[in-house]
Amino acid sequence: MKPDAMRKILVSDWIEYPRPLWMRQVWGTVTGYGLLTVTGNEHKQMRKAMNPAFSLANLMAQTDMYYNPIYSLMKILEHQIQTEPDPSTGEQMLLYEWMSKVTLDIICKTAFDYESDSLHNPYNELAQAYESMINLQSGTNMARMIAFLHIPGFAKLIKSGLFSVSGDFVISMSIYLG
Repeated sequence: MKPDAMRKILVSDWIEYPRPLWMRQVWGTVTGYGLLTVTGNEHKQMRKAMNPAFSLANLMAQTDMYYNPIYSLMKILEHQIQTEPDPSTGEQMLLYEWMSKVTLDIICKTAFDYESDSLHNPYNELAQAYESMINLQSGTNMARMIAFLHIPGFAKLIKSGLFSVSGDFVISMSIYLG
C-alpha cells in the first residue's frame, strides 16, 4: 500500500474508514469497550475529551513528577552493576521489566496522583495486575485470541463469566454445581 493511501486511511480521513466489527470485538474483549472500539462521532468526542491531557504544555508541566521514579530506577540499575562481581564482562541486564515498572509508576503519579512504587514493591496489587496484563501481550496470545473470537458465540461466552482468561492464554471454566 502506498504511503499516501495509508496516511489517508489512518490519519487524515480515518473517520471514513472505521475499524471492522471483528477488530472492535477483539479490542473490546481485551481492553474493554471504549476509545479503541467506538467509531465516528463517539470516537471524536472521546479523543477531544482526552487530548488536553496529552498536550505539550500539560506534559511539560508534569515532567517534575517523572524525576523520582526515573531516579529510583537509575539507583536500582546502578546497584545491580556495582554488585556484579565483574561488570566488565558485559553481563546483560534485562530492562523491559524495569521500564514497565517505571512507566507504571509515572502514569499512576501523573494521571491519578497515586504512588504505586512498583520499582520497590513487586507485591503491589496494581503492579502485579499490570505485569499479568503485559505478559499476556504476545503475538502468539493475540493470534489465539483472534482465532477463539471467530468461534460463533465465544465473545459472548467470555463476557458471561463462565470462563476466565489468564496466564499464557489459559482458558479455564468455572463449573457451578447446584
